[in-house]
Amino acid sequence: MLMNKVVLCVELENSSQATVQELMELILQDDQDLSLPASARDVFFSLWLVSPMLELQLTSYQRPYHTRQQWMTLLLKYTSASTKHLDKDEPELFLRRNVFYDKQDEMRICDMKILELLYEEAKFNVLKGRYPCDIQDCDVLAGIQARLELGPYNPQIHTAEFFRSKITDYLPDYACKNRWAFLNVSAKPGPEHRLLDRYRNIPTNTIRYKLLRKYLEFCWALPYYGSAFSMGKLKNLQKANMMDKLISKFVEELKQRPSWCEDQVDNFISIPHEDDDVHPITTKRLSSEAYLEEKLKRLSTYYF
Repeated sequence: MLMNKVVLCVELENSSQATVQELMELILQDDQDLSLPASARDVFFSLWLVSPMLELQLTSYQRPYHTRQQWMTLLLKYTSASTKHLDKDEPELFLRRNVFYDKQDEMRICDMKILELLYEEAKFNVLKGRYPCDIQDCDVLAGIQARLELGPYNPQIHTAEFFRSKITDYLPDYACKNRWAFLNVSAKPGPEHRLLDRYRNIPTNTIRYKLLRKYLEFCWALPYYGSAFSMGKLKNLQKANMMDKLISKFVEELKQRPSWCEDQVDNFISIPHEDDDVHPITTKRLSSEAYLEEKLKRLSTYYF
């Protein structure tokens, strides 16, 4: 399965013995709609077994069927779920980004099919709250997403009411709340109005490639982009304080490293097309120490 919920079907003579490498070759050879380059087989993407309790990237020599047979053992080893929940956990096989793929190399990708898949995965992580963002950045990303999925803005169709019932399809939960609702202040725009403003400000002639790049450029600037995730819970305050100290130490170490200059960032994420006409996301703010520190603090609060 792909991150956009498209299901890929392949025919195997002996499915129980098929390795990840063999499955990837079949997917790339037989699926004409996907049509990924050969390098995507073992560089850009890999097969993952994913369930609500555990997400596991498989190596090229592993057999997904055998790993599925051992799923209960893996859950007992790597999760703290109760027995009744273990029986109901059913993993699915996904084609996802290779967590070991270098981000600097990813920034140079121009293939539309690969960018589409990377966008779908980044969007999933943004909407699930795995990539914490400022509210205004969430609005910008939501506007780009709306433009990619709905096409050019149409004032007869795309109204605030249109987005109100499906706002969680475009914004993570923490960005969907109207912080002024409890004061009954109607003058402050709700999330659907913020999304609508961002969406209609994107020029109608903006090409799809540029929109995909813009969305990914923001995600590439996040320090936790491309991470593997697992759910966990700290049982006491002492461990939570320890985690905060570890993250604070990490932030201090980052501050000691040479920061990117703006020209270097622009070189990495420049678009080899027309002048940019999408609402800008500034690289200065994304690369600042204060912004990075705030992101990591949010990460510690959200997960720990």
